[in-house]
Amino acid sequence: MMTFANKFVTELSPYEQFFVALALFSRSLAWYQMWLNWPYFSKQQKVFPVHLAMPRPLVFFTCSGHYLSIIYVVWPLLFNQALPASFAGLVFGVLCGVTIGFWVFVYEAADYGELYEKAQRKKTKKQRAADDQIKLSYPSSFFIDTINHLPLLVLFSKIAYDAGPDAFAWGSIWLAPAWGITWLVGIFMPWRMIGGDALYADLRDDKSFGHKATVVIKLIVITLVGYILGHYLNAPFVEGVQRVAGVVGGAVGLLGGEL
Repeated sequence: MMTFANKFVTELSPYEQFFVALALFSRSLAWYQMWLNWPYFSKQQKVFPVHLAMPRPLVFFTCSGHYLSIIYVVWPLLFNQALPASFAGLVFGVLCGVTIGFWVFVYEAADYGELYEKAQRKKTKKQRAADDQIKLSYPSSFFIDTINHLPLLVLFSKIAYDAGPDAFAWGSIWLAPAWGITWLVGIFMPWRMIGGDALYADLRDDKSFGHKATVVIKLIVITLVGYILGHYLNAPFVEGVQRVAGVVGGAVGLLGGEL
């Protein structure tokens, strides 16, 4: 453990260290939000057994993207060799898919703050009791959701860029959607069968088979789109940011010299 810690400090760049720290922090926020709403999770909701509440934040597709990104960064510390550049493209595609999926398909303003409170007050006691049986109803944090669905993608763009042009080779485009299917079959389905928790509203029992099938299609499409965006836009984006940073740094240095 000490060897790993030493390697983490000495072999990773400060940028990579910050990325891993932010990724772990973002995941810890999920447990923090659960802790804030623990009376609801432990006593009120009947969607899944209480003993599954603590591992639940590990199961979401968003989590899988975050942990894949951490694995990519720390892999050389553990095994003394870097993962293939194509793994960076896979991670970028998943993170981009996670970001697109949340802000386009999942985000609802009514999940936050006063809008959430108003929506809950409009429900009758019978409606709330029915909700407790089939879906989770607790206030979300816009700050936490934003941390989980944007900054890591932006920061990982440079790590993917540093992996070289092979990161987004067309021959590896299948990797990102393949991970989506792997998560669905290897993580989501066992979790669903063990605890009855659908994780996402669109996969609940009250949704039709056709509706659930569209979710699978969306999962494949958003990861494909994420990879394609990486292929075309990641290098121009990173190089543009570097140029802007260079100009700003030069201007600051010039002003500092004049002062």
